Amino acid sequence: MNNNKAIVLSGIDGSGKTTQAQLLRVYMKRIKNKRVKTTWIKGNHTIAYILYKLLPSNHIVLFDNNIHTHTLFRSRLYKIWIIIEVLGIIPKILLDIELPLLSRKIVIADRYLLDSIVYLITATNKINITRSLLVRTLLSIMNKNSKTIVLDIGLKELFRRKQGFRKYKHLVAFKIALYRVLARVLELDVIRADDRPLIVFKKIFKIIGYRP
Repeated sequence: MNNNKAIVLSGIDGSGKTTQAQLLRVYMKRIKNKRVKTTWIKGNHTIAYILYKLLPSNHIVLFDNNIHTHTLFRSRLYKIWIIIEVLGIIPKILLDIELPLLSRKIVIADRYLLDSIVYLITATNKINITRSLLVRTLLSIMNKNSKTIVLDIGLKELFRRKQGFRKYKHLVAFKIALYRVLARVLELDVIRADDRPLIVFKKIFKIIGYRP
C-alpha cells in the first residue's frame, strides 16, 4: 500500500472498526516500529456540534444514546446543515490526516469520510446528496489520501454485539445496505466482519500489503 495514504476502517457501529484499529496500532508500533497516528472522523464536528448544543433539546433525535440527527436536517434548510457539517470536517482532515502523513506517520482512521457521508444521508434522508459538489469533494479527498476498507456485518451478528440496535432494526438495515452500495459504487475493499477479530485482522493486512 502507498505509505502516503491513511488506512481507513469504515462501517456501521458494531462492525469492529475500533477493535481492528487498536490491533493495527499495536502491531505497527510494537512489531514494525512505526510512528502511528490514530484518529476518527464522523458527523457532528466542531461548528455543527456547537450549534447542536445551542439549539433547544427538543430538536435533537437520539440514536442509541448518541446525537444522531437534528430535526433541521429534515427541513428545507438541510443543505445549509450539510455545508456546516462538511466545513467542520475539513480542519480534522488537515490536522489528523494530512499533517501526520506529511511527517511520514502511519495514519489509522477508525471512521472517516465514507462514514460521514453515510451519516449525512441518514440524517437528511436524501440519498441524492451524493451528487452535491461538497459530497463529491469529500469523496475525491477520500480517494486521494486514504485506503478505505469497509467492514461489512450481518444483522444477526450485529444484534448479538449491539442488542440495543434491535429497536432500530429498519434504520440499521438501511445503513448496512447503504455502506454496501457505496462500497460497490466506489470500488472499495469490503471485508466480512462477522468472523473472529484475528481472522478479520489477517484479511485487513492482506489488503494493505503487510503480513501479520
